[in-house]
Amino acid sequence: MPVYNGEQFLAQALSSIRNQIFRNWVLIISDDGSCDGSDRIIRSFSSQDSRISVRQQPQNLGQLGNFGYLLDSCRTPYFMWHCQDDWIEPNYLETLLSVLSSNPGCTLACGDSKRVAVDGQVIKHKPFPGIDPDDRLQRVRLLLDGSDATRIFGLFVTEALRRPFADAIAAGYVWGWDPLTLLPFILNDRLRGTNETCFYWRDTGLSAEKYKPRGVRYEMRFLLTWLQFHLRQLNASSLTTSQKLACFRALLAHLAERSGVSPYKLYLRPLLRSFRP
Repeated sequence: MPVYNGEQFLAQALSSIRNQIFRNWVLIISDDGSCDGSDRIIRSFSSQDSRISVRQQPQNLGQLGNFGYLLDSCRTPYFMWHCQDDWIEPNYLETLLSVLSSNPGCTLACGDSKRVAVDGQVIKHKPFPGIDPDDRLQRVRLLLDGSDATRIFGLFVTEALRRPFADAIAAGYVWGWDPLTLLPFILNDRLRGTNETCFYWRDTGLSAEKYKPRGVRYEMRFLLTWLQFHLRQLNASSLTTSQKLACFRALLAHLAERSGVSPYKLYLRPLLRSFRP
């Protein structure tokens, strides 16, 4: 759990982990130099539960640095990030472990997702889509079309996450690192999900929005980087040539939806939508 000045909702986030039906977990908390009451809350929980360990960073790592530190510190076969403002249902770990074990080749399991306001009221509900177990192309296209960045808080096979995360960081942008990390899991058909458990993402208004590229020049540079990344991932995927061609429009639409920058919204996204069947 990466933490920075998260005292308002930190206890709820930690309680949702401690209340998991599946008990064989460890939690590493990386406190990135908080100057509020986060440390007091963290120490209180860690003193009551030996599964919780705390790392106080001597200097601020930043958002991606803290996420990367936690992945580098992981020595367990499975891994997930959990942020200080969010919470999960008690059966979250148990259910996602079952998804991984029952789907050979799956390296990321995700649940239902609900975006909530500061007061906990649901703003948006995004269930995991129904996918055809016998149609790979349908699965990939559906997950591209219905991409959800909160799936970054699913349960990963640890070793399968290291390279995609490193590639996303190498793209050079904090904005949008999560969909870039998820992209190879989608293209290589390694992602499965269920609606039998739910992740709650709290929109506090303090997200990575501040990292969003501003101004046409920087937005276009960002889009070019993203386009190159998407094409490299498509080319490197295990899809056949015909499947890659069939996924191309969905891939560009995924770029349009996940990039969130104005040139794509104003020009290319409407063009892509005009070609929808």
